[in-house]
Amino acid sequence: MAFAHPEILWGLWGLAIPVIIHLLNFRRYRKVAFSQVAFLQALQRETRSRQAIRHWLVLLMRLLAVAGLVLAFAQPFIPADDATDAASGGAAVALYVDNSPSMDAVGEEGALLQVAVEKAIRVVEGHGETDRFFVQTNSFTPRDTRLLTRDEALQRLAEINPSPVARHITDVMQRTEGALLSIEGRRRSAYLFTDLQESTHDLSAVDRRFTPDTSIAYHFVPQSAAEAVNAWVDSVWFDTPTRLAGRPAALRVRIRHNAQAGASGLPLELRINGARAAIGSFNLLPGLPTDTVLRFTHGEAGLKSATVSIEDAPVEFDDDFHFGFRVTDVIGVAHFSEKPEGELALAIRRVFGTTGDQHRVETSNIFSLDALEAADFVVVSDWPSPSSGMAEALRGFVERGGSCLWMPDSLEAVTTNGAVRKALGFGTDGDWVAGENRVDRIATDNPLFAGIFRKMPRALDLPRLALTLRRGPKPREEVLATTETGAPFLSRIGIGAGSAYLLGATSHGEHSNFTRHALFVPLMLRLAERARHTPMISGTLGSTDPIALPGDVGAPSTLSLRSGGDSPSVWQPSIRKATGASLLTLDDKMLVAGLYGLYQTDSLLTWIGVNADRTESDPKAYDVPTWEALCEEAQWPAIATIEADTEAMSAVTRQLQQGTPLWKAALLAALFALLIESILLRAWKRTSS
Repeated sequence: MAFAHPEILWGLWGLAIPVIIHLLNFRRYRKVAFSQVAFLQALQRETRSRQAIRHWLVLLMRLLAVAGLVLAFAQPFIPADDATDAASGGAAVALYVDNSPSMDAVGEEGALLQVAVEKAIRVVEGHGETDRFFVQTNSFTPRDTRLLTRDEALQRLAEINPSPVARHITDVMQRTEGALLSIEGRRRSAYLFTDLQESTHDLSAVDRRFTPDTSIAYHFVPQSAAEAVNAWVDSVWFDTPTRLAGRPAALRVRIRHNAQAGASGLPLELRINGARAAIGSFNLLPGLPTDTVLRFTHGEAGLKSATVSIEDAPVEFDDDFHFGFRVTDVIGVAHFSEKPEGELALAIRRVFGTTGDQHRVETSNIFSLDALEAADFVVVSDWPSPSSGMAEALRGFVERGGSCLWMPDSLEAVTTNGAVRKALGFGTDGDWVAGENRVDRIATDNPLFAGIFRKMPRALDLPRLALTLRRGPKPREEVLATTETGAPFLSRIGIGAGSAYLLGATSHGEHSNFTRHALFVPLMLRLAERARHTPMISGTLGSTDPIALPGDVGAPSTLSLRSGGDSPSVWQPSIRKATGASLLTLDDKMLVAGLYGLYQTDSLLTWIGVNADRTESDPKAYDVPTWEALCEEAQWPAIATIEADTEAMSAVTRQLQQGTPLWKAALLAALFALLIESILLRAWKRTSS
């Protein structure tokens, strides 16, 4: 047993007071001569003995009462198992305040984040001046691992603001352990103030298996709020990979929710460059996500910043989805052929000439890297002996987001000169087979053919072949059309950000009627339209996944990332180069979702949408019994849950630090002694009467 205030034990000298009073008031008997008292002697001896016993019992009760009061004020306690300090004394305490978006909810005592901060302050106040603290939030900044004094910890807690970042509780605990285990000579404890969101406290995932260190006493302080109905914009995407100026567009929007009842006619809005571009509405069905579409027409070519918004209270952090994209006014087509004036070259120029100035076609019998880089869609035909350099250049072009259609030449030796087909992933196996053949099946459900056929006729006239490349498809190959003999006629393989296509026939008129067939025109236009993938550029705050930016954006020292508004904030972005792209990692200091411009000096390179993490969009949380059961199932030792209001946190903290208090027992003992004394005195008085 130990005492919180051992100096009060000096008050035990007060036990002498009842003894002195007892001695001063001890009744003295004097002898009185009286005749015929011999028969009273036995009774007199018995009365004196009883009175002496009663006096000593009263004295004992008074001594117990005084001792009990002194001990109660000295606050005795039984130390906890981990309450014995090391030689240097003091404690190392980690405080985690969950400042994720879900903590914006309101509970019985007010906003959850404000209540959590106030409770954390009470915990610090419940510790001594020699104790040291770690204060941690979801930001995971280096300052979270710095050991603080009591006053510094109180100041740090007062500075905590909401964050759009959500962290899994096991990540928080691992970081907490790393900080606490680096401290020697102090007892270790951790207080975690969180709302027990299911999305961030699920312990069932294999990659979340974690065993807390037994030398650290963990205390969860749950913050509870009523579960709210929430809908959020989960993702957006365009129907086509290329955005062309003046062309109709369809933006697909997926909305998720946790509603238990249906709703209809909820508003939806798209704003591009700050102006409203489209409006719509959506319906909610319990248990199912909602997919809807916003239709509009692309304006002038250039960089665009866009935001899709819904109206949904009270949870609003996930109602907007920001992204950037580019609208282009021309698609570059490069045709490499040893017969630049051949039938295919003339057909390609006629096809793209029908679209006015939307396509720029260049035909060359010399393979040029400059022409390759200026193109979005590349067609190679009548090239019997491709070099390895040409093969690598075409593969790199596809990886960077372009599309390449390889139309093999009949003179190409399949097994020896198939360098391009090998580089593009189609392999070098197969042989040329002469004979009557025709295209038998087209994958009309593929997006490439969407809109080409208004209605599929029963007897569709498809291209006929006299020479077919017989080969088997590769595992990653997507067969878009096949012949009657089962050989692939048109295939696609995705490489990097682009697509590679292989035709199973030559471009010569004597080998097939493909270049003269009605399918040739819409297919070539669609291949060009889907050629250069202009990505929707967006990222998530708190995510370690980099944002891929097409092409080389230049030296990082010349780049800056700027927020919108009249007084934009500026960051130096973290960018590294990759094959055909630049990878940007969001700065931890970016704490606001929105649209950001990537600038090279003062020139805008692209818009980047930065969105809040949707991890906590579903506000469902564990109750305390369920959470304790999960901890027990995960075999987490030394995990305690504290359910206390703000006013009680200081007292609870002191009790946890000290151990089991005994002052109430000492006070009860003092009251019991006084009660016994009162009973004895009353009984004595009746006997005397």
